[in-house]
Amino acid sequence: LRIDGSRILIEFKSHPSATYFSWHPVIQALVIRAVIFDLDGTLVRLRLRIKEAKRKLLRRFAEEGVDIGWANINIPTEAIVRKVSNRPRKFLMKIVDEVFTPYEVDAAREAELREDARWVLETLRGEGMLLGVASNNGRVGVLEALRKTGIDRYFNAVITRNDASSMKPNGSIIMKILNVLGVRGEEAVYVGDTIYDVMAARNAGTWSIAIVGGAHPAEMLRNAGPDLIINRLGELPASLRLLIREN
Repeated sequence: LRIDGSRILIEFKSHPSATYFSWHPVIQALVIRAVIFDLDGTLVRLRLRIKEAKRKLLRRFAEEGVDIGWANINIPTEAIVRKVSNRPRKFLMKIVDEVFTPYEVDAAREAELREDARWVLETLRGEGMLLGVASNNGRVGVLEALRKTGIDRYFNAVITRNDASSMKPNGSIIMKILNVLGVRGEEAVYVGDTIYDVMAARNAGTWSIAIVGGAHPAEMLRNAGPDLIINRLGELPASLRLLIREN
């Protein structure tokens, strides 16, 4: 018997004097080492006045001479920033932070845990999982929400829009946290409540689990094609075991 990369050479003896060899693919069991969470709508509920913040952001862009006549509040912030060609990204993201951070901090001070969130985190930590948060929100607001809800101690890494080159649905934020945690994409699951979370997970090469009850309805999430979809956060540990068993 000899293993060569993804193949294994098996020796067969059909007769004491006759030996045959055959190459077979190595079937490797799925190993999940890390579970990474979106924040708002997934782990916690934030009363974030996002539409108001988006309108203010578009006004600020216009005041700064940014050509955004085509934009509206339903377009992801990352898509708006990427499409602007007459200003550098660093300049645009500075405005995003100036506008969004006060709204995010205000919402974080009123943050509430989703049902079963603490139990899920305790369970996954008990099973040896690395845990992380990867959010489009800014670092100040994310850390305040984790502190306010008392779950900050569970996480091995926290990555926000301030730490990555792009926001979701780009996979940059998730790829950054994979690097910090020291795991490969196929060894991690990203859990989120929007289609942009599903898209970001796919772009980063991780497994994706969508949770109902956040920003996007079940049918919209299902159409985005996550690997699994759950109705409650409390279903996550068993769903992870199902994902591993079926792959």
